[in-house]
Amino acid sequence: LAGASIVIIIAGLKASSGIVGPILFAFTLALLIVPILQWLIKKGVPSWLAITLLSSVLFLFIWLIALLVYNSAQLMIEKLPIYQTQLERQLAPLQATADSLARQWGVQTNALIPADIQNGSAIARTVLSFLTAVVESSTNIGFFLFTLLLMLIASDNVIRKSKRYF
Repeated sequence: LAGASIVIIIAGLKASSGIVGPILFAFTLALLIVPILQWLIKKGVPSWLAITLLSSVLFLFIWLIALLVYNSAQLMIEKLPIYQTQLERQLAPLQATADSLARQWGVQTNALIPADIQNGSAIARTVLSFLTAVVESSTNIGFFLFTLLLMLIASDNVIRKSKRYF
């Protein structure tokens, strides 16, 4: 019975990992930020201003990371023709060897080196799938930030209650 319960719990966590993961990460980050929040409140900053300040710094940090990723992707897209030329130049000896072997053994060369690698479309697909993943993960980031904000707002109340009981 205990083994079945563990299996069900693990399966439930796996199925809800898209929600549980960001919540646990937000909880961990909230635990790291609460001491800074308490320090700001002790220094006389109103709690609403301290929460707003910490949230703004966190939003700015995440925005800067997103900007860095976006600029890196843009630079890669701009340099894609250069990468394609370099790839074609590096694959030319391999293609010549493959053509030579194809003539000797009667094998098709495009079976050895796929055409999408030869013309660089695989690189473009990789960049597009990366950008798609970034856009899809932005919803998780928004959910995470909202959860973190709610945890920070509730942290003052939780700390007061825990001091009362302990």
